[in-house]
Amino acid sequence: MGNQIDTGLLHIPSSEPVVIFAIILLSILLSQTIFQKIKLPAIIGYILAGMALGPHGWGILQNDSSIQLFGTAGLLFIMFVAGLDLNLQEFKHTAYKSIVFGLLTFFIPLGLGFVSCRTLLHLEPLPSFLVSIMFSTHTLIAYPIVSRFGIAKNEAVAITIGGTIITDTLVLLLLAFIASGYGNLSNSITWLRIVVSGFIIAFLILWLYPKALRWLLRNIEGEKLIPLVFIFFMIFLAGILAKVASLEPIIGAFLAGLALNKTISGNRELMNNIELIGNTLFIPFFLIGVGMVIDPNLLTEGSLVIKVALILTLAALIGKFFAAHLTRFIFKYSSVQGNLIFGLSSTHAAATLAVIFIGFNLGIIDVYILNGTIILILLTCLIGSIVADKASRKIHLSEEYTLPEVPAFPERILVPVANPQSLKSLIELAIVLKHPGSDEPIYPISIVEDNELVQQNILKSRKDLDNIIRNISLNEARIQPLVRVDVNIVSGIIRGIKETMASMIVMGWGGSLKSSERIFGSILQKIISETSQTIVVSKIKQSIFIYKNITILCPPNTEYESGFIYWVSKILILANKIQASIEFKTSKELLPIFLSIAKIWKINPSIKNTIYIDWESAFDASTRLKTDSLFIIVAAREDTISYLPVFDSLPQRLNQLSNKLSFILLFPEQAEMIKGTGVIPASEIHISPIMSQMENFKKLSKKLMKTLHKKSSHE
Repeated sequence: MGNQIDTGLLHIPSSEPVVIFAIILLSILLSQTIFQKIKLPAIIGYILAGMALGPHGWGILQNDSSIQLFGTAGLLFIMFVAGLDLNLQEFKHTAYKSIVFGLLTFFIPLGLGFVSCRTLLHLEPLPSFLVSIMFSTHTLIAYPIVSRFGIAKNEAVAITIGGTIITDTLVLLLLAFIASGYGNLSNSITWLRIVVSGFIIAFLILWLYPKALRWLLRNIEGEKLIPLVFIFFMIFLAGILAKVASLEPIIGAFLAGLALNKTISGNRELMNNIELIGNTLFIPFFLIGVGMVIDPNLLTEGSLVIKVALILTLAALIGKFFAAHLTRFIFKYSSVQGNLIFGLSSTHAAATLAVIFIGFNLGIIDVYILNGTIILILLTCLIGSIVADKASRKIHLSEEYTLPEVPAFPERILVPVANPQSLKSLIELAIVLKHPGSDEPIYPISIVEDNELVQQNILKSRKDLDNIIRNISLNEARIQPLVRVDVNIVSGIIRGIKETMASMIVMGWGGSLKSSERIFGSILQKIISETSQTIVVSKIKQSIFIYKNITILCPPNTEYESGFIYWVSKILILANKIQASIEFKTSKELLPIFLSIAKIWKINPSIKNTIYIDWESAFDASTRLKTDSLFIIVAAREDTISYLPVFDSLPQRLNQLSNKLSFILLFPEQAEMIKGTGVIPASEIHISPIMSQMENFKKLSKKLMKTLHKKSSHE
């Protein structure tokens, strides 16, 4: 794109810092919004934005010093987080097995990758070696998914975490030698100087950094900004020290992450602030810079990039697969545990990008390998997450079933108030759901947005709450109304949940989505994704005491969720108080479990357990209930063991039901999911839509096979 356009205000390609920064921030905003909506990682959006805006696309931006400055900062931050995310405690517990797996998952992909690059891609020895060490590294993208299934203490998970420390460290050491000795590989004095200076720098960072940060945190209590700035200074100082030692700066950043691992990981607020700045600015700038060096024409002009991408991806996956299952064989793990190790260790992200980008900048590899690596990262993250998800489910379901434990926290029910007219029925529902004998109050909460009318709105909200509560028959239940000021309703409710330590949230059904909610998500969707507590969403048209029958539709595997006993107890207590009969619709016989929970509460309601074959058919049948029946749909948060892909369209289905039908949508308490950080946070890996399509494909295949079988039998 050699042409330049000058409109006076805007010069293309732009050299005005304000314009450059504004365009990139808009790209980050659009990438986050659009790709979150279509459930794809934002990394794709950032790279596509760089391709479109850069010199090979529309030519709006140049890959100049300003982009490179933030891009370099992003690369250092990625490697710092890679060191920060490694669990050193797990390594101590399984050191021997972790070392064995770490060496296997380093050398097997390295050897297979080198042979593939030499024979299939016909690369020279040095580029082949650089690409091969990229195969050896991995990032634990799928760990938060595994953690959510409650199997993080499984030994297969522990040795994978420990092995990550070994293989990533070896990869970065080799990268240091390649990058530092490039062009002077035969000089033994150069190698000796790199080794000695590298050890000195590593010792200084690993020994001094934790002491310096602990000293600072002890002496500036209450300060938020200074520790944050100090940590970012330490990241870049580590990069400078590595540079002085003739190493790549990312080596220093990785060592800084390892050194500060224990100190920062225990400080959640500090960790959140670091992630906020890095994930908002540094990493997106780096990925947009990566997009700028990719030529989109190469992706469309022939099959070479696809060929390179497939060879790289297959070599990486096959190498990790053999390493995982050889480890399984050595330590006599089950095949499912072998798949779990493979799923966790096959995802490439942080170090992979660092290795390949440095190789590209040094001129060791070409743009075809760079493009193929981007595809490799996306494919391995997707495949690894699916394999880890399936293996985690199998391990969790294969364990001997025991009722999940109920936390010993006091029960506190929060009732967000969006529509004052619905408050009376919501508080009435909260009262009947409340545990008998609990002396904790119910907390109606009204969120006032922070604007120029905030004081008047606070007074009005308090007055409205007091007037409504005054007219409610409390039956000795205590009500403690709350008014909170926040930037928006969702953040206000989440803050209220934390302040009150709420165990349950009772909300009203919002109905059809507004246009803005279709783009950014509804209040309910945001609260579900940001919390782990039990959520009860009610659309009850009359007094709760009118209902004489309660039908509860449960998803498969609902009994394995951590909040199972709690929500079943709530429904049993509700039925007992309003003298209603209960019908549980489940995928298998759970009546003995329901009766045992009822026995705990010393109640004897009329319980029926109906077994369904297909959830959707059971849902359609349940929507034809009489007006004195209450329909309760037990759903689940995404990527949990009882989640069904059909839950994505559940709000739309419920909106289409008869206005006369009363229902409650219940989201059980879930184990809190670790969000993850870095290039592709776990929260951006959405495997449910893919699993849904795979399930649809299976159903279609079965129908096709039946049709062909019938035709052949007729013939």
